[in-house]
Amino acid sequence: MSTPVVLVAALDWGLGHATRLIPVIKLLQQRDVKIILGSAGRAAQLWKDEFAELEHIELPAYNPSYPADGNMVWHMALQSQRLLGVIKKEGQLLPELIKSKGITHVISDSRFGLTHPSVPTAFITHQVYIRMPGVMRAFEPLVNYLNHSYINKFTRCWIPDWPSVPNLSGDLGHGTAITKKRYRYIGPLSRMTADTKAIEPEYDVLAICSGPEPQRTIFEQKLREQLPGIAGKKLLILGKPEEGKTIRLEDHIEVVGHLDTDQMNYVMQRAKTIVCRSGYSTLMDLNALGLKAILVPTPGQTEQIYLGKRMAKLARHITQFQDEINLEAGITKSNILLSQFSEHRKGPLSTALDELLYGNLKRPMH
Repeated sequence: MSTPVVLVAALDWGLGHATRLIPVIKLLQQRDVKIILGSAGRAAQLWKDEFAELEHIELPAYNPSYPADGNMVWHMALQSQRLLGVIKKEGQLLPELIKSKGITHVISDSRFGLTHPSVPTAFITHQVYIRMPGVMRAFEPLVNYLNHSYINKFTRCWIPDWPSVPNLSGDLGHGTAITKKRYRYIGPLSRMTADTKAIEPEYDVLAICSGPEPQRTIFEQKLREQLPGIAGKKLLILGKPEEGKTIRLEDHIEVVGHLDTDQMNYVMQRAKTIVCRSGYSTLMDLNALGLKAILVPTPGQTEQIYLGKRMAKLARHITQFQDEINLEAGITKSNILLSQFSEHRKGPLSTALDELLYGNLKRPMH
């Protein structure tokens, strides 16, 4: 049997799609396969830092922009033609890669165009059900019909969550009928590993910026305004891999562009309070480490708003909205929350990988 050549691809929509694929890549490295990593922008740079020994290719950049005023639906509608064009480019590029690189399998985190009938493909998403805001709720059936029409072109859809309660994604990963032949719950994906020994805190506040511009910069500015007024030692991670991992002191705040997995794992477990977005990849990391946080959803991003509200309702985390951030009040409230893990079960990721690689899956199942 020839060695499988697996293209692992991540959406360049913030860093979360790339970070949550790290455990998938590491599991593939334990198998007799060749791995090719494909992404764009900061996500691609993160992978180059983490996996310098692997082959990297540049994929078409989605490079979405977020509105400064939070009017996401209208703003994304204006970008829809360009984003559909990127999906089309992916679909045109994949046959060339299959031929030139010998790709035999594809694992795509939220890149809709990377499917082909000649090779088994897996699509990773926690949003099998997309929620729309306010009056746009009437369009949810249409939006989800289109979402599933793309997903159903893949051989498998992997949902990084548990199939039953307790779970992390709520309606997003469970709020629609699941076709059992196609969908697999593979358990939460996190690059983080909890330390079993007692840990002494080193930082009073760890603040993590992430997401597309300009909202990432707006969030950073909000944090820079309030962090100087918080007592103790503070670390601000900018979510900018291009700025490197050198920590510098700015206005009595330690600031760094980016940390690799081991460094991030270290500082997260040694922070009394974490402030971060409510992106799903972040929630999976917090869950893996049993940590609580102050969540700040990206304005206009209905997924993060839903997840933030859900986590607050479950008393897992404190949620504040960006235009109302009050770190001092958030820290006080978060101190009464109990650090906790979700129910820990061994995720079936390894089984799903073996099914894709060795299960003789040739084309999408309908």
